[in-house]
Amino acid sequence: MFILRHVYMKLLVVGGAGYVGKIVWPALEVEHECTHFDLRPVEGSEVRTILADVNDEEQVAAAVAGIEGILYMPLGTRSGDHSTVCQVDPAFDVNVKGLYRFLAAGLSAGVSWFCYVSSMSVYGASLRGPRTTPLRERDPTDARDTYGISKRLGEYLCQIYAANYPEATILSLRLNHPLNDEDWVRWQNKTSSIRLWPTCLPVGLQANRLLFAAALRFHQPGYYAINVNGAQDGKQIDLGMAKNLLNWEPIPA
Repeated sequence: MFILRHVYMKLLVVGGAGYVGKIVWPALEVEHECTHFDLRPVEGSEVRTILADVNDEEQVAAAVAGIEGILYMPLGTRSGDHSTVCQVDPAFDVNVKGLYRFLAAGLSAGVSWFCYVSSMSVYGASLRGPRTTPLRERDPTDARDTYGISKRLGEYLCQIYAANYPEATILSLRLNHPLNDEDWVRWQNKTSSIRLWPTCLPVGLQANRLLFAAALRFHQPGYYAINVNGAQDGKQIDLGMAKNLLNWEPIPA
């Protein structure tokens, strides 16, 4: 049985100025002492933002000193088609190389909680149409596009470090089209440019904030990959782990 407990942490938020970061970091600051690490200052937390690249080894080493938890959520792509080879540098620089540096530096410095913001994009053909059985975390990831492969490799790095640091809690949250309030309304009103596979329903701002708050309360040694999706019925994507481990489920539209 897993028990969620509030643990005040000195938290390093990597990528807080990005799209996902802007959605969730205000909720994190309520309960934790947050320092941000990004190429751009986090609006409202400029004085606590370390302006640096995730592959600047000296800056990474300095940033993790004295930190108890790391939330790693840079996107790792430029705009455009995630499948193209031209995306390999931004995707792999962030989702593989940068993640590796933070895992290595953070865990060796004593970080006990690490969350990698992954994506349901780790699945490829598994998402492209109605399913006869719900997709579960134990189903093999099969993405072959540049972005999906980079996320799969990032999850593999997390597994390796969980084995090397068995006392640490390491999560991979596989987000499914997180949306801010503005994009959420556009999607509901069918005025959004977002086009999704039938299995991929997005998750709105408030549900995402609750998800990350729950993840920060989860402290159980080991590695956990958790699928996240906006559909409540569980017919396409099983949300059992999100419900059982984090006590989280999507909020009805």
